[in-house]
Amino acid sequence: MVQLKILYWNVGKSYERGKLLLEQEETYDIVAIQEPGRNLNGDIYRPRGGRYFGVDCSEKGRAVIYVNKKWNLKDLDFQAGKDWTAVTFKNLRDPTTVYSIYSPILTQGTPEHQWGSPLLEFIEAGPPAGNLVAVGDLNLHHPDWDLENRTSPGAARLLTWARRWRLSLLTPRGEPTRLGNATRGERDGTIDHAWLSPGVEAEYWGAQRCEQTGSDHCPQEIWVQVGRKNKKAEEEGGYSWSLMDTEKVKEASEKRISVPERIDTVEDLELAFRRLDGELTSIAEEFVPHRKKGRGRRANWWTLECKTATKEARRTYWEWFGCRTASNWREFVEATMKKKRIIAKAQQATWRDGVAEASKNPSRLWPLERWARTRSHRPADPPKLPALQTQEGAAEIGDHSGKAEILADRFFPKVEVPTDHLPDWTEPPEGVDPIVISELVDEEDVQDVLSRMAPNKAPGIDWYSNRFLKLCGQPFRQAMACLASASLRLGHFPQRFKDAKVVVLKKPGKSAAQQKLAGAWRPISLLSNVGKILEALVAKRLTQAAEEFNLLPEGQMGNRAGRSTEFAVRVVTDAVHTAWKLGAVTSLMLLDLKGAFDRVNHRWLLHTLWEMQLPTWIIRWVASFVAGRRGSLFFDDETSRPYAITAGVPQGSPLSPILFILFITPLYRKLATIPNTITVGFADDTNVVAVARTTEENCRTLQAAWEVCSGWAGARGMEFEATKTELMHFTRTRAPRTETLQLGDTVLQPTESTRFLGVWLDRKLNYRAHAEAVKQKMTTQTNALTRLAAKTWGCSFARAREIYTKCIRSAIAYGASAFHQPTEVYGKPRGIVIGLAKYQTKCLRVVAGAYKATPVRNLETETFCPPLDLYLNKRVRAFEERLARTDQARFVRGTAAWVASCVQARRARGRPPADKPESGAAKARWAEAWAPTEKLLAMAAGPPPESGTPPPASQIPEPTAADREEWLEDATNREWVSRYNHHLAAAVAKSGQRYEFTIADLNPKFSGEAIQRHMVGTKKKKGRRRKPEEEEDEPYPLTKAKSSLLVQARTEVIGLRAFLHRRKVPDVLTPICACGLEKETFAHIVLNCLDAETLFWSDPDSWPLSKEELQEYLDDGVKAERILSWALRLGRLKEYRLAVELEEDQREELARHS
Repeated sequence: MVQLKILYWNVGKSYERGKLLLEQEETYDIVAIQEPGRNLNGDIYRPRGGRYFGVDCSEKGRAVIYVNKKWNLKDLDFQAGKDWTAVTFKNLRDPTTVYSIYSPILTQGTPEHQWGSPLLEFIEAGPPAGNLVAVGDLNLHHPDWDLENRTSPGAARLLTWARRWRLSLLTPRGEPTRLGNATRGERDGTIDHAWLSPGVEAEYWGAQRCEQTGSDHCPQEIWVQVGRKNKKAEEEGGYSWSLMDTEKVKEASEKRISVPERIDTVEDLELAFRRLDGELTSIAEEFVPHRKKGRGRRANWWTLECKTATKEARRTYWEWFGCRTASNWREFVEATMKKKRIIAKAQQATWRDGVAEASKNPSRLWPLERWARTRSHRPADPPKLPALQTQEGAAEIGDHSGKAEILADRFFPKVEVPTDHLPDWTEPPEGVDPIVISELVDEEDVQDVLSRMAPNKAPGIDWYSNRFLKLCGQPFRQAMACLASASLRLGHFPQRFKDAKVVVLKKPGKSAAQQKLAGAWRPISLLSNVGKILEALVAKRLTQAAEEFNLLPEGQMGNRAGRSTEFAVRVVTDAVHTAWKLGAVTSLMLLDLKGAFDRVNHRWLLHTLWEMQLPTWIIRWVASFVAGRRGSLFFDDETSRPYAITAGVPQGSPLSPILFILFITPLYRKLATIPNTITVGFADDTNVVAVARTTEENCRTLQAAWEVCSGWAGARGMEFEATKTELMHFTRTRAPRTETLQLGDTVLQPTESTRFLGVWLDRKLNYRAHAEAVKQKMTTQTNALTRLAAKTWGCSFARAREIYTKCIRSAIAYGASAFHQPTEVYGKPRGIVIGLAKYQTKCLRVVAGAYKATPVRNLETETFCPPLDLYLNKRVRAFEERLARTDQARFVRGTAAWVASCVQARRARGRPPADKPESGAAKARWAEAWAPTEKLLAMAAGPPPESGTPPPASQIPEPTAADREEWLEDATNREWVSRYNHHLAAAVAKSGQRYEFTIADLNPKFSGEAIQRHMVGTKKKKGRRRKPEEEEDEPYPLTKAKSSLLVQARTEVIGLRAFLHRRKVPDVLTPICACGLEKETFAHIVLNCLDAETLFWSDPDSWPLSKEELQEYLDDGVKAERILSWALRLGRLKEYRLAVELEEDQREELARHS
């Protein structure tokens, strides 16, 4: 027998109460909560790493259930309704279902059909098979369980349900499960019940054992005995690579990994890979521990102090329960409030300390940043996939095998098209010589592939991590070089690498209704990492051959070195601007290829490679790679049966991207034959641009392009979805053009704006739609910063700035080469960047911990973040320089000539119309004026020779990345310094002689020195296996509170009387300090304040004596820390009180441990 410990409790809509219940020391198999509290996202408490699986009811109802993670997810089934949830334990002798139920009160006179109780649903549905346990808040009185013989409306329905489901009541008659409020004339009641089916043995404990209190309902505990002993915790497949003994792995690799002497046949190759796998497995088994099944963990804020306060609150509760006097009630309320304060403080301190510690370790900070940016604002995902439908309106299928079949039909389609007419690919085309590609692999090739592989990527079915393979060193590289050469020579991809574990992931932004369809889910293939080395070696050879022999079309920008989405966007926007200049119209058709990677026909793929005159050995190897593949779907902690994969290339393979763009190349060739069109794509995104004098002509052209695309896809068993295709006419007319396209049975209407490779384009190219999209994105992107840093706590100044520049500013700047109107030399910002700049200002206030009143010019210099328009200038100039030195210049710059040929433009009389500032031609001219290329070449050439004669251009070396960065920084800083001086002069002129210059005004930094002032001295850098004598010194940062205070002190926008009075804060009646000498500024309290004088630093020689010295101190991290620590302890800055208190608590804790 196995015991199910079940706790059920109505927590009175308290989020904190439910959290404490789940985080207390006592654990349960099931926790059923009624009327749960919800956070701002409307979600219940269910942390990702917690100890329970949390299942919410539908429509944010009032009954949820939690199951301990010691139970395997694959052995559980979950169901949910409006006000009920249930879990079924499938691995017991008899399946046992536990219900959590909330039945609302049925008021007198309300019809039963308006009641909304799940009891009515249960009566109609009938009982499920197996044992049943139903617990929850039923809000019904009846003489069968009520001592006062009360009867509620609807109680008869409860008895009807119990009779039909053959349930008996476990809760003792008269047990007070809800305590009435005597001041409102309420009496205790027995309304929280536990009902059992026949044969279920259970023990009722009531509220005796639970530590939590606070609700007017008493927590109820029962122990249920069910058949079959629970299994011991299983070990998950794979290894704990973080615990690997690296030194012993290296030593063992030298001794155990062997290089095959001779491989002549496919059987020899399979045997050699089997032997290598055995050698790797023996090393891993001996020196890497197995990974155990995770059961979650309790929150680390649950301290001894929290436990003690909780026990005290429970003691006072039972004293009041036994003797309900006013004094006992006051004692209970006081203990409860104290418990809440202690727990809140512990949670706050733990979170702040955790973020501060994570800022010292990038491997911990960036996962935290990713959570804040992508998941912190979204409800947690349920533990299992919902029941799926084959199509909208179809019956829902909830069992694992049924869901797997639906997903497999989507992910592993069977593409059957006639291919008998295709020529034999095993012989090269007649009259042509195939391309020569080397099939020899050496150790350097393997090392190059390994160096590009992320060390901690999820392993495939062989469980070997890339880090482990890298540690195996030269023996492994030599063995792989030998085996890879044999694999390529024999044209055989080993069968052991063809099985994939296909993880099912949810696509972002899908609603609950959409998640019931397979299209809302994405397959990611986890392949063998050893096999991926083979795939990467072939991918590298194919990519080099494709570029060297011009096998790919110019318009294909995806998965190619030196090309990007920015190039593709520039081609389209240049075409639009050139067409407008010539009085023409541009139209864009954005195509959607259904299941692109999953529907690649293997025979057509081989034929395409054959037509490209690739060597027979590589076609044979690719044929072996795609043949005989199988995939097992992994979701709900369970793996499906293997499915044969007869089409497609695996998503997750390093070879798939190059194979797909080669496969789709013939479509680009066919589209190139259609006059007045150009095709621009990125991997499976295909877009056709048409240019003509009228939109009607463009529609006819795009109609022909659609027919070509549809025919090409149909012959290969693929499909371009007409309903997902988009059409846009770029015009500057007041009214948009309405000409449509007829795509089969679908009439395609033109749109006003569309998302093109991540950049939103509108028909007038004013980028207002893109600005709105960035605005929407910022609502979540800024979470990466605001949830990890604040004025007085969080990650350090440098880390907060890094999060802003790498995550948020990068998101704002994406597509700048298209949407940004460059600021002219010494000019003002223009275009949508004026509106986007406010997001930078908002974020810099968080980084710096500054008030809203802090001048923006000071925020930018204190954080070393130039004005946003100047940063975008830098991005655009870098793009123009990159464009000029790559092969893409010919394609992008040739767009104008192509448009002119499309409209048969003739030279117009008089001056040609001027280019728009955002056009490509105007940006190219601006770029050369803003940062001349001559300066970059001069930097690359170095200082002039003593002879004074400059070297010839042929002898000037290629500029390095450092040269380019310095060149762009010089141009940016030139504009930045000029603008800063202008804004400062304007502020002085506005204030007249009353303007008081601050330290930030007098000593601005336009370099990384602004960040260094937030670093304090050095401390020993320790490593996990570093000897004391090998420890290095490294700088460490000021705390976030001290960094914020430093910025406020330098700008004098600080919570002291001088500033607060100037801002007309109601309670501040005078700017004069309490000492009566002068205005209360930071400089005053440090240098002259009589009340603060006795608290000066103990060493008077290390204290500033003048404003000049104070400026020097506040520009040096070590000296500044002394003053900042003193200022915080002074107590005049009220917003820093909690930070000081937590720091003192932490210091006391460290002292106790030491």
